[in-house]
Amino acid sequence: MIETFGYPVVSKRVSQYVGEVQRAKGETATKRLRLTGMTSRGTKSRLGEIPDVWKPLVTCGFRVSDKCCDVLKKEPLARAMKNFGPPFVGTRAEESMQRELSYKHYGCNAYHMKSPRSTPIAFWTGQDVREYIQRELLPYSPLYDMGYDRSGCMWCLLGAHHSDDRRFELLAKTHPRVYAFCRDRLGLFDVLAVVERLWGERYRRRTKQAEPTVSPSPNPALAGFGILKGG
Repeated sequence: MIETFGYPVVSKRVSQYVGEVQRAKGETATKRLRLTGMTSRGTKSRLGEIPDVWKPLVTCGFRVSDKCCDVLKKEPLARAMKNFGPPFVGTRAEESMQRELSYKHYGCNAYHMKSPRSTPIAFWTGQDVREYIQRELLPYSPLYDMGYDRSGCMWCLLGAHHSDDRRFELLAKTHPRVYAFCRDRLGLFDVLAVVERLWGERYRRRTKQAEPTVSPSPNPALAGFGILKGG
């Protein structure tokens, strides 16, 4: 997925917006919206604009995309819904800002959405889930006993730039071959280093920084691309 479409970084929204700009053919209304926040009606849309801290990703030298979620989750779910109707989904509001906003807007039973669904545990906390599993003696993934908080795609970079994120530290210990694949074949940590540097710079805006430059990457997974380097 990464080699075909690009890297999912920061968040789904940021990955979507950056990818749209990178793939744009010429100057389009969508590209203008993502870079400036200006809509086709001439109004400002803050939510439609790429946050300033992440705009350098547009020209960072590697492709950014949110298409992995479409191919691996949304499209299979849409096919299943044609046969089985609206699904029950186990997402929770505390897992991400987007899921929190969705819960606040639609509630648990969003049957009036374009893709109707029910999220019956949207308001549960992680502790609620653990207590329910223990009380009902339910089976669960052994990954949680290894220290993982989530059991999504192993090569996902969404949210991995936060200083308290330990997913790849854990991956190196629990699945060293997968970790090596992420490092050597996919070049994840070169990409993550760029994202982490941009995230760190948001706290140093008052300090004069050299403009970033693009240099070729030695990683074979990024052949033909460049990597954003600090000044």
